[in-house]
Amino acid sequence: MADFRYGRVTRVRHEWAVPGADFGGHGAPIAEVWKAINSAETLYVEIFGKEPTYDDWLRVYAADDEIIFWFEEPNA
Repeated sequence: MADFRYGRVTRVRHEWAVPGADFGGHGAPIAEVWKAINSAETLYVEIFGKEPTYDDWLRVYAADDEIIFWFEEPNA
């Protein structure tokens, strides 16, 4: 007989997408990237009641035509 554990994890993922990652072949403007990061940090503080204290609180993914930033809210 095998041992196992069942679990269900529900998370809310907050995402910001900066369009134009392929902006004429030059990438997205840094001002737009910073707007997304600042917006993410503001929401993070609103949700968790404190500023992020670790360096990987916000994740980044370069998609085909946009840059996606996200963080997850555990046990939502």
